[in-house]
Amino acid sequence: YETTCGNYIRGYFNHINPLDKYDLTGTVYHYDIDFDGKEYSLNTYHNIDAASASFILLLHRFYKKTGYKNFITQNRKKIADIAYVIPHLMDDKDGLIRVSPVSGVKLLENNSLCYAAMRAYVDMIDEFGWDKKDFYVEAAQDIRTAIQVHLYRDHRLEFYWKRDQKGKYTPNWKIVYPDRYSQLFPMLYDVLESDTQRKSFKNRCYRYFDQTWSEADPLRVTVIDLARRKCTADETAASKGETK
Repeated sequence: YETTCGNYIRGYFNHINPLDKYDLTGTVYHYDIDFDGKEYSLNTYHNIDAASASFILLLHRFYKKTGYKNFITQNRKKIADIAYVIPHLMDDKDGLIRVSPVSGVKLLENNSLCYAAMRAYVDMIDEFGWDKKDFYVEAAQDIRTAIQVHLYRDHRLEFYWKRDQKGKYTPNWKIVYPDRYSQLFPMLYDVLESDTQRKSFKNRCYRYFDQTWSEADPLRVTVIDLARRKCTADETAASKGETK
């Protein structure tokens, strides 16, 4: 775990753009690698919101597992730049996070990841005594509120899986990816706001994933299983009177 994750984290740090073509720091371009192992930057990226959020979540988990404080402290500036990518991509009109600085696409899966990443980064701020805690606490809450207000369909117990300039996209529950699969992420990352919402939403998701478990690829089956275990843990905590 330490070696695999550590190597990935160091590789990400080594490829961070000091300033990308959109004047944003903390991003990483896509790369091609030739047969000789030489890397070539493609000078572009897609879904940098999810890439940044996933990295912050991994880094947070890595620290919790290893306790490598010096490693985190030595890369403080890079970590701060990566974390800032997320609020920088926030749409002023609805509070959702866009997939890139030049895109109007906002995805449920990615926004759920971004919400979780902001919470993880706040935890790191507390752990290391870094600044701007209030800014990131507010960013996290703004993302969660935006998901609930602009993507949740209360009468259908589901979320729109995407929003862009053309409108909102209702999930087709007959399609595993991205429609139905996207619905797991609000459960997995605590976007759901009440016990009632969690229970009702979980029950609907369970019905559909129970029917088509074999349709998903191994990676998505893993996410499905994680969401199930998360719900079980939440229900156990609730039965003991524990709160988040």
